[in-house]
Amino acid sequence: TAAVALVACLALATHVGIRRTAFGRRLRIAADSPEAAQSLGVSPGMMRSLAFVIVSLGTGVAGVLYPPIVGHVSPAAFSLDLSILFFFAVIVGGRGQVLGTVAGVFPVFWANALLLLIGGYFSAEKRR
Repeated sequence: TAAVALVACLALATHVGIRRTAFGRRLRIAADSPEAAQSLGVSPGMMRSLAFVIVSLGTGVAGVLYPPIVGHVSPAAFSLDLSILFFFAVIVGGRGQVLGTVAGVFPVFWANALLLLIGGYFSAEKRR
């Protein structure tokens, strides 16, 4: 778990570092307005490729850390429900906002837990 916390801190530091540099501004302008990026001499295609490489590196590190923590990898661990939870966490938190996405996990998670609790209560009432 220390490795996960360290990687999470490094990922957050990398995110903040990239956003505050000229490279981060070029990435942002290429994402927001490819035409404006081209007029400034920034290649939107190259910026997208570099963004893909950066995200792929992060995903690869997460993939390397996952099996030792869980003990085994199974397709059953990645359900549709979990994918929907992650998707809504990003939607609730806001795109492009790391802290927003982290904060978005909590209302989505608690809403899910509350619905399970309510559903369990009513199914127990039915059995009486």
